[in-house]
Amino acid sequence: MKETKLNQAWNKLFKELDILNHINIYGKFEIKAATIKKYREPRLATKFDSSDQLPDLFKSNNLGIFPISRESYLIGKYNLFSLFESNEQINKVIYSDNKFQSLDFENINSESEAISIASINGILSDFLEDKGLQSTFYGKKGTGVFEFRVKGLNNQEYTIKVDGPMMEVDCSYESENNFVIIEAKRKEPKDFLVRQLYFPYRYFLTKINKKIRLVYLTYFKDKFKLYEYMFSDKDLYDSIKLVKSKSYSLKRISFQKQNFIDILNQIQLKEEPKVPFPQANKLTRIFEICELLKFNQFDRNKIKLNQNFHLRQADYYLNAGIYLGFIKKESSTYSLTNDGAVLTELSFKEKLIFVYKKLCLHKIFYNLFRKYFIDGINLNKNQTIQLMRESNLYKVKKDSTFNRRFSTVNKWFNTIISLITE
Repeated sequence: MKETKLNQAWNKLFKELDILNHINIYGKFEIKAATIKKYREPRLATKFDSSDQLPDLFKSNNLGIFPISRESYLIGKYNLFSLFESNEQINKVIYSDNKFQSLDFENINSESEAISIASINGILSDFLEDKGLQSTFYGKKGTGVFEFRVKGLNNQEYTIKVDGPMMEVDCSYESENNFVIIEAKRKEPKDFLVRQLYFPYRYFLTKINKKIRLVYLTYFKDKFKLYEYMFSDKDLYDSIKLVKSKSYSLKRISFQKQNFIDILNQIQLKEEPKVPFPQANKLTRIFEICELLKFNQFDRNKIKLNQNFHLRQADYYLNAGIYLGFIKKESSTYSLTNDGAVLTELSFKEKLIFVYKKLCLHKIFYNLFRKYFIDGINLNKNQTIQLMRESNLYKVKKDSTFNRRFSTVNKWFNTIISLITE
């Protein structure tokens, strides 16, 4: 497998500077941005929002890196990430009536949009139990000078001094009693970089005499998850603690049942394509890949890196895109079909309706939706698998394969019917 540019750069730096040996002796290694730049732009070589994005050498040697000035970074055996505690339950459903033409609630494309929509719909004020919040600072700023302690993997504490590295705040809110720092992501990573909250916290700690509250917000599909954190020891990086978490579902105007039936009645089935039947549960990941392919052709390694996939996962999702008619493969590269290009211009709800029309062209989904919408029958797993067996799925023969593919059929089916408003 071809090495990524990120791994290539760090492999050369580790070899040239004998970084691992230096860390084993002294516990840390300071590296200049100018040195990194010989092989890779420092910003790209050191930006890791979750541990999945770390270079292979960092993962295999349990290393972490963070800026200590605008010219230098420190590498050591530090765990700089914190796991998200699983919260799959929806605690509150909010029904949205979007009156803002500049915001598309169904197609959120940036962290700033996600925060704005969470604020407009009362998600932030509900979570923080504060109705007086006003948006204040956001953007980049130097941290100033301060010291803190961080634990190594041997539980030994190291004292670190930082002198003005840049930090970035996605958004902050202030009210009479609270100052809230918000970090946001449009995906659901398994963990997050504590520094994204810790450095802003330390900077504002000397400037704000109100209660400082730290919030991490993730947005995925129509679900907002909010986590509030605190540091039990302001000088200890690892003292981060979860205060509370809550999940919100933002419901929008949905499709009516009769609309689904009308589409079914107009469908002409097509033969199953000679492409592996989908094993890719998340339609939203297919949408993200289509966005990536909007202006460029890429090979599967590029898709793998962009989506933090294993290579096999990349194949699964690319084949699913081909199955739906949104992606095509030419030689070793992938690009959008005309329908794929159309998909990227649609809102989230419109995307799902477009997918429904595509799915109904296939015998398995056509019959599954007819059972549900026309006959009023929601098939169980065994009944659905029997329907799959009768649908001549490409290269799906074994019981174990039917069971794995059922998971995708079931996920896609439930995602589509979630659009219905009775």
